Amino acid sequence: PSQAQFAAGVAKNLMEAYLAPEKRDRLIQTGLMALGVVLVINFIGNWLSNKIARKIAKKLKD
Repeated sequence: PSQAQFAAGVAKNLMEAYLAPEKRDRLIQTGLMALGVVLVINFIGNWLSNKIARKIAKKLKD
């Protein structure tokens, strides 16, 4: 298996060993929400930095 498959297997085994089944779903939901927040912040940051860069490039061009 690849490193990603191995890591996923280890994570799955740890979740099964140490987390009760009713807590697993909540943990997965929380992780997905955190990932979503990070992606939104990243998107906004990239958009804002591109907007600023375009404005600076336009001023330098003039």
